[in-house]
Order: sequence, then C-alpha cells, then structure tokens
Amino acid sequence: MGNRRVRRVVICWTALSLGMGATSGFAAERVVRSTGQTIYAAAYSHVLMGTAKFEFPVAATLVVRNTDPASGIVVTAVDYRDSKGKHLRHYVDKPIVIGPFSSTEFVVKESDSTGGHSPCFIVQWEATARVNAPIVETLMMGGRGSQGISFVGRAWVIEERGDVRDEAKPEEPSH
Repeated sequence: MGNRRVRRVVICWTALSLGMGATSGFAAERVVRSTGQTIYAAAYSHVLMGTAKFEFPVAATLVVRNTDPASGIVVTAVDYRDSKGKHLRHYVDKPIVIGPFSSTEFVVKESDSTGGHSPCFIVQWEATARVNAPIVETLMMGGRGSQGISFVGRAWVIEERGDVRDEAKPEEPSH
C-alpha cells in the first residue's frame, strides 16, 4: 500500500514537472521591451492524487524577476483571485521598485485554501522607459512526511501598456 502511494506521487510529480515546467529551461527567442504590462500567473493550492480523493496541499510563491540589466521596474499591483475569479487580497499597498537583475516574491501559505484548486495572481508593473519585460512565474511546493512535490506555473501577458517593442534576440558570438 505504501509503495503504491509513493509510486503515484512520483508519477504525478513527473507529469506535472514535464507538463507545467516544460518550457521554463529554454531561453526566449525574442526580447520584449515594454513600459508596462498586466500579467496573469496561474497558481495551485493543492494537487489531486490517485483517484482524486487525496488532496496534496502546496504553498504558492509568485516571483517577479526584473531581467533588465540597467533599469528598475515598479510593481504597482499584485492581486490574488480564487478559482472563480473573485478577488481575495491585495499584496501591494505601495509600489515596489525592483532593481536591475533583482526579484521579489509573494507567498500563499500551504494551509491557505481560500483560492480553491486553481487560483491566480494578477500582476501589474511599469517603467519610465522601455525595459526588458520581467519573468513572472509561480512555484508550488508542498510536503508531508517523506513525500514532497514542487512544480512551476506559467504566466501570460494579458495587457500591454505604453511603448512596446519586440526585438530579435542578438546572435551569440561563434567560438
């Protein structure tokens, strides 16, 4: 009985790792430079295991990474919404400046199930000049006893604001 459960956890973890984080290791082919965006970031509060009778709770960490080497960005809003889109909470009371190559994070605890199975974050950021768009992703992690699970969730730009330019990625020098 114990081996079956461990096997299911390994199979689910592998499937989630391959399906949800499959593109996280690849560099973008184009560089998006923008002065602001609204971004939808998928999150999860738990993973259904086995015959969907066992819920494995996970904490969700939203990470906003400034990828610009020279300029900061300003996070103006981070809102957490439940599975039905209902607003649950604001994470940003005043704008947060993220310097070049810096990051910030926001955490929903493993014990917080108010968002339902598939909540989301809505992130708004801006800059005074065109900068490299940030990387926004969610990391879900949880554990019980000797079992653990972790996976990365995707984020999508749902609105561009201001000046945007999609540029070809510079060619790598050949050696």
